[in-house]
Amino acid sequence: ADQVEPSSDIFDVDWMHLTDSGGQPQFLDVLPLLYRNESLHIVVTRLDEGLDDKPKVRFYNKGEDLYTFPDRLTLTNREFIERACQIAEAQGASRKFVPKVMVVGTHKDKLGINGEARLKKINEELRKVH
Repeated sequence: ADQVEPSSDIFDVDWMHLTDSGGQPQFLDVLPLLYRNESLHIVVTRLDEGLDDKPKVRFYNKGEDLYTFPDRLTLTNREFIERACQIAEAQGASRKFVPKVMVVGTHKDKLGINGEARLKKINEELRKVH
């Protein structure tokens, strides 16, 4: 039988580590332990929820909203985004690279008639967060 030599090529590649906290605030304080060197924090939020609203925990099946737990989370959307920014800044204080935070908004189609105006206001509010 042929013997396969171990490959050293595995160490010559770039790795990407993904961590998904599911938006659960209790994991925010632990996340820095899981980050590696340069990192990008991606916060996903629903645009049809206000920044000062608490996000609702929803369960979906094939796009159908099966059940919603109202106000299960303790932080508002704004507070969660602010906390993510604070963690990124603290992480960068001890390293050469300051992590970035990107906020991705979903459900733009549910903003209604004044959707573009609401989106502009959300963006203005988020620019104040750091």
